[in-house]
Amino acid sequence: MEPLPDPDFEDIKYTAGKALVSLIPGVGELWGLILAAPVEQRRSDWLRDLELRFA
Repeated sequence: MEPLPDPDFEDIKYTAGKALVSLIPGVGELWGLILAAPVEQRRSDWLRDLELRFA
């Protein structure tokens, strides 16, 4: 079984942006609802790939 993908530069940019936006009250929560972290998208793709392989 393949390991989960490692975080990359996109994850760092997302986290830094989230930290900056969180300084504005209420906007940080909106950021999390609208944009998914890049690592979450890769994890979803990885799980979908596993499901296709073992289905």
